[in-house]
Amino acid sequence: MTTAPIECPFTDMQPPAWASGWGQDQFGYYAEFSIRTGEKYWDFLTQRMRWIPPGTFTMGSPDDEADRSVDEVQHSVTLRCLGFRGQCCVLFPRGLLFELVG
Repeated sequence: MTTAPIECPFTDMQPPAWASGWGQDQFGYYAEFSIRTGEKYWDFLTQRMRWIPPGTFTMGSPDDEADRSVDEVQHSVTLRCLGFRGQCCVLFPRGLLFELVG
């Protein structure tokens, strides 16, 4: 990825207001939020969001990669604005998604 040096995204070393957890690990800065899914204290779902600065990178697989699918064509991707993005894809059950977005 072609970018300027990554600066800490946390203003005054405080997490975003929506974050239930935050920090830095070997992959960079992150913030996470949790959603209660039941009555017990362990009934919650946590999603980690990664800090992604603006920049350009190559997405897709090389032609000679083992088990490559035909839809994995390499192409350039440019992110123009910085922000937190999901660390992984999440599929929500329909009822939970309705609770989140109304």
